[in-house]
Amino acid sequence: MPAYLSVNSNETILDNTRSIRIAGEVTHGGISENFVLFKMRPDRMLFTLKRDTYEITYGVIGPKVWRRVRAPQQEDTLSLIEGKEVDTWHAQAQFFDRIIESHLGNGLITGIESADWLGNECLKVHITDAHDQEVAIFIDPFSMHPIAERKKLANGSTQQTEFFDYHDVDGIPIPFHIIASIDNKVTTHTRIERAALNTGIVSRLFEVPDSLR
Repeated sequence: MPAYLSVNSNETILDNTRSIRIAGEVTHGGISENFVLFKMRPDRMLFTLKRDTYEITYGVIGPKVWRRVRAPQQEDTLSLIEGKEVDTWHAQAQFFDRIIESHLGNGLITGIESADWLGNECLKVHITDAHDQEVAIFIDPFSMHPIAERKKLANGSTQQTEFFDYHDVDGIPIPFHIIASIDNKVTTHTRIERAALNTGIVSRLFEVPDSLR
């Protein structure tokens, strides 16, 4: 569930933005769950999904990724994430969108061209991101907001993420509606209800639980 701070912000705002808190709802497989997402630069994230009384949290801090499952009248289940799933969560912990991250040195813009998106003229930016993933990003030439991004998966499928309903949050545009699909089949809908920057998040929030150290 990507939730990236978008392009089209000035350097001062980007430099001064250190953390973000987002709350909303994500729907996948016909199931809707509330979520709360915290991110802190450069590489920390806490993502909690809640459904009824069940709660699962993923934490990212540097190279480490951990998970906590919480249910009523049960002890928390804690585990470290390993293997390819680690790369997925590292990508989710990305703070800005891929264009800004490339501008900051965490990736490389390899080309820009004119293109078409649903019959409308747009810009198409080719990027190799910090995880060596080649991604095409479609940009509205008037607002300079990303419309969508598209990439090939290892199995040959095409993953696409579309961005809608941009809100200005303290000077940074954030898409409040995100649709992800694979081979044109929708996999997740994400709707953001609230977002705030620099809310005083403390670093220890992201720390690996003591029992996993």
